[in-house]
Amino acid sequence: MRRLIPLLKSCGASFYVYTKSDLILRNLDLLVGYSNAWVGFTVTSLNQEFSKVFEPNAPKPSQRVDAVQKLLEGGVEVVVRIDPIILMANDGEDELKELVGELRAVGVKRFVASTLKLDREGKILYGTSETPPWKKTLSQALLEWFGSEKGVGKFVKLFEGGGGSLRLSSPTTLLQEEDVRSG
Repeated sequence: MRRLIPLLKSCGASFYVYTKSDLILRNLDLLVGYSNAWVGFTVTSLNQEFSKVFEPNAPKPSQRVDAVQKLLEGGVEVVVRIDPIILMANDGEDELKELVGELRAVGVKRFVASTLKLDREGKILYGTSETPPWKKTLSQALLEWFGSEKGVGKFVKLFEGGGGSLRLSSPTTLLQEEDVRSG
């Protein structure tokens, strides 16, 4: 990044740096004063517990808000991305109002938000054989968040828009009732 930003600036290029890490502040000196650059910064929730479960390797929410504030104070254009908004986890109106309010209080003027999108193959929800052992699948994170298979089943049923009742056959595999009966 330290070599790329000066190269982009020397070409007069417009560019966007997308991150959720406060390490972007290492490049603050390169971003200040360049009007064709902006930073997209993901802040999914202010809830520390949510962050531990769903973003265990990312900086704490408070560190991200502080980094956003420092970027703005340095005159860097920042767009905050609230993504993903996960059904029954960080989608509460009060929680979202608090998040937006805190970010507006440090000077954020632009936001982008998106809800969780699952792939048809279930790779995000269940993982694959290539999923590294240190990375939680979404179903593992949901089980940890809800504390029960019933909560995960409710999430999946609402997410899929209905259908049969759901249950966990193991901590990482969700099955619909009809799949269990036929197998």
